[in-house]
Amino acid sequence: MSADVASIQDRYLYSLSQLATIFGIARETVSKRLQRQSVVPSDERRGHPVYHIASASRAIIEGENPETNFDWNSNPEKMHPKDRKDWYQSEKFRKELEKEDKITIHSAEHELVLSDILKIQLRVMDTLEDMLEREGVEVDVLAKVSRSVDKAKNDLADKLEEYEFKRGDVDQSESG
Repeated sequence: MSADVASIQDRYLYSLSQLATIFGIARETVSKRLQRQSVVPSDERRGHPVYHIASASRAIIEGENPETNFDWNSNPEKMHPKDRKDWYQSEKFRKELEKEDKITIHSAEHELVLSDILKIQLRVMDTLEDMLEREGVEVDVLAKVSRSVDKAKNDLADKLEEYEFKRGDVDQSESG
């Protein structure tokens, strides 16, 4: 007596009935969409064709609107006007939800928070040398600290200028 051992790849193979259940549509509809997209069965189980979920799902989803060539990485500018409108509305809604759930914040709010953090850091950098001098730190150590603080401030200024330059490019591309 030999036991049949299923291949691990079999977990991706589904019958028409299973696909119909997964997508919540009629078995006949699944069959028509697979035929329309020329999807061939990947194998056979108990005399019935089974399809790989990747090719079957794409054909089933694309089949919902035959005029639209569905692309998983769609460019909204290549969509039909109605599809493009729906896509932009869904993106707007998604962004509103992300703001509401505090997943994202508006760039102006981000800049305010960032500027508050930088002000605190700069205040510490500006007073560090005086504070160390009052504590009696040696002159050569103070000079090293001063050089390090000056370098850090210059690096910070360079990064901020770089950010402003990049932000300016983005602002111009959005407005132009």
